[in-house]
Amino acid sequence: QFVREQPEMQHGNFTEAVAFLARVQRLHGSLGAAGRLSATGKASAVVAQGVQHMQRLLKTEAHTLGIYRDHSTHSKRAAQSWASGRAQAMVAVDTVWWKLRSEFDDYIDAAEEQIQAYREAFELLASYRHCSAGFSQVQQAYRRTETVRSATHDKLKSAWRRAGSLLGELGAIIADA
Repeated sequence: QFVREQPEMQHGNFTEAVAFLARVQRLHGSLGAAGRLSATGKASAVVAQGVQHMQRLLKTEAHTLGIYRDHSTHSKRAAQSWASGRAQAMVAVDTVWWKLRSEFDDYIDAAEEQIQAYREAFELLASYRHCSAGFSQVQQAYRRTETVRSATHDKLKSAWRRAGSLLGELGAIIADA
């Protein structure tokens, strides 16, 4: 915060110099207060900052997945209305399109489950920090997040492999039409 608030000082401006000195004194006080924390207090503060940071990241990821899900829903509706009454090639394109969408939707579902597992683990970690959860509960949550993360990663790899062949098939249908 001290560095972000650093104004450019004009040469000889006494008011700015006094304001800068006040900010340096506040920084000194903050650093002094931080130095008085016990090792446990320091570790607790670091864990709390880490949990808050990860919760902000998870919120952003959940928002992004929500955007993808909304786009998927709108795409499905548009494709369904577009496909009605079209020629044989359009039916084939539609079939491949839905297979492709299904692959991505399955991955998005897995990613949402992963975000939820991490959210629960970070909430449990915060509870542990406040002594309202046991270490074994934190370990169990960690194992669950690792299991879900691995499954989500496998689903992503599978979806991309399948999507590659489906895109090739889609290209062939369009080229043949």
